[in-house]
Amino acid sequence: MLTRIDHVMICVADLDRGIEMYRRLGFDVQPGGVHPGRGTHNAIAFHREDYLEVLSVRDADEYRRAGGGGLLDFIAAGGGLRYIALQSDDLAADVAAIRSRGVDVSGPTDGGRRTPAGQTLRWRSASLPPDTPLPIFFIQHLTPLGERRGPGPFQALHRTTSMEAAATWMADHGVPPPARGIRNTGEEAMLVGPEHTGGLYVGFVGPR
Repeated sequence: MLTRIDHVMICVADLDRGIEMYRRLGFDVQPGGVHPGRGTHNAIAFHREDYLEVLSVRDADEYRRAGGGGLLDFIAAGGGLRYIALQSDDLAADVAAIRSRGVDVSGPTDGGRRTPAGQTLRWRSASLPPDTPLPIFFIQHLTPLGERRGPGPFQALHRTTSMEAAATWMADHGVPPPARGIRNTGEEAMLVGPEHTGGLYVGFVGPR
């Protein structure tokens, strides 16, 4: 069964720059490691069970040899929000159910990441066809959450416990004052533009 949003993937041209951008916004972004044989590497900011992933290409030749699916072109066009990953607790069954409804879906295929500490984290994933307009894919983690957390188009909305504290953090780290307003839910909101986030709008909601 598909159970929740697992993570949001944001793709940038330079991973170190992407980490810096999201740390300036107040996210606890930590280097995530490399995807062996895939030519990519990432950084991650965990929330509770879901997380923000910042992804970049570390070796373009390796990425192409792996049969990469257009990430280089996506980044060259400006990058930003690439995918929303939906978590599954039984990916094989979910893929079969999706296919039974006439949707072409690939996988499940095995994937993994080697962390900076040398630990290998594993998952299985499934994808919709490249020409699909929906920016989603499906993932089932084979490594428990406690081990994955490690140390320490669209807009992505993030909840904060204090809008003023978030705004102060950003100002102290050189981010110009975000646009502020009231959502239709009555909550206060701030919106940071793509020039400070790697290509997408990032919104914050919560109490003053």
